[in-house]
Order: sequence, then structure tokens, then C-alpha cells
Amino acid sequence: MKARSVFGTWIKKALVFGVLVSFARFAWAGSFDCAGEYKTLETELKNANFCAEDSDCKVLDTAGYIKFGCYRYVNKSVDTDALLKKMETYSMTCSQAINDCDTAPPAKCLERKCVSKKQGLGLKSD
Repeated sequence: MKARSVFGTWIKKALVFGVLVSFARFAWAGSFDCAGEYKTLETELKNANFCAEDSDCKVLDTAGYIKFGCYRYVNKSVDTDALLKKMETYSMTCSQAINDCDTAPPAKCLERKCVSKKQGLGLKSD
């Protein structure tokens, strides 16, 4: 009988903790400017896309953050870890998305922007 009451107490504590974490997340989300943060991240992603030649480009997998697209082409010198951390914070606070992305095509440099190697071949590109 004592083992069951210890287990029951543990379950109650776990449930209370879960409720508190959910409440804290909701309260914090209310003070987080989702629209402003999205706009900032979009600007950072746009500014990260520059190149002089194909080797300057790389694919940033943003599949976990669908609102930003499945992938983005960026300059290889960009701190993609910092961008992904910001996307993670945004996603956890402002949106929940399902990863339904395909693998990104390789990158190339076209008119000083990193793009899909498919671009310009009459094929669909992102």
C-alpha cells in the first residue's frame, strides 16, 4: 500500500510540474512579439543570402521551422547555429509545425544570391 501512495504522490507532482511549465510558457509567449521576431528572422535570412561564386553558398535546413520554409540558401560564413537557435525560440513560442519537407537541392551562386542549382533550368526552385 505504501508503494502505491509514493507512486501516486510522484504522479501528482509530475502533473503539477507539467501544468506549471505549460502556464509559464503561455505567460512568456504573451510577452514575446511573434510578428516582430518573425520579421527580424526573415530579414536576417534575406541578408544571409549573398555570394560571389558557387562555393560561397550552402543550404540551411530549416525543416523543423516550416514557417521559414524547408530550407534556405545562405552564405557559408553566416552563423547558422545562431539563426537556428532564434528559429527554435520562435517556433516553440509562436508556432508548432510538422516537418513535411523534401531534401534541399544543392546550392549555386546566381546574380550574387545563393539559389537552387535547379534554378534557371526550367525546373521548380525554392
